Amino acid sequence: MIVIYNWRVIPVGLAIVAVALGLEQLAPSLMRGPHGILAVGVITTVVGGITEACGFSGRLFFLPVWLIGLGIVCFQFHWITLIIFAILTGIIFYFINRAGKVEAIEPSEKTEADLSSASSVADLRSKIREKLEKRTQAEELTRTPTSK
Repeated sequence: MIVIYNWRVIPVGLAIVAVALGLEQLAPSLMRGPHGILAVGVITTVVGGITEACGFSGRLFFLPVWLIGLGIVCFQFHWITLIIFAILTGIIFYFINRAGKVEAIEPSEKTEADLSSASSVADLRSKIREKLEKRTQAEELTRTPTSK
C-alpha cells in the first residue's frame, strides 16, 4: 500500500505525538481511558488547525491533518456524525474548488470594436495576442498563491 503525503505532514505528525505524549504525562487516565481516541482526535484537529493557519499545511492522502482529526472525533460520536462529517467535507471541498477557479472574463464591446477595426489577418492576430497576454497577466494577479 502506498501512503501519499507531502513532507510537511512529518513535522506536524511529530508535533501531534509530542502533544499527546505530554498530555499522557499530565493526565494518563485521559489518554489511556475510554476517551483516549477522542483525545487523540481533538489533539490532531487542534494541532493540524494551528499549523494550517500558520501556512504549514500537512496533507495525508490529499486530506489536511485537521480534517483527519475531525474525522476521528466524528467517528467517536458514532455513525450519525460520520454522515454529517461526510456532508460537511463535501461542502468544504466544493467551496475550496469553487474559490480556486478563475471565472472567465467576458469580452467587452471595446475589445470587439478593436478586433473589428483590424485591417489584415496579421493585424488581427497581433491584437488577439496582445489581449490574451493582458488577460493572462490579469489572471496571474488575481490568483491566490497555493502551497506546494
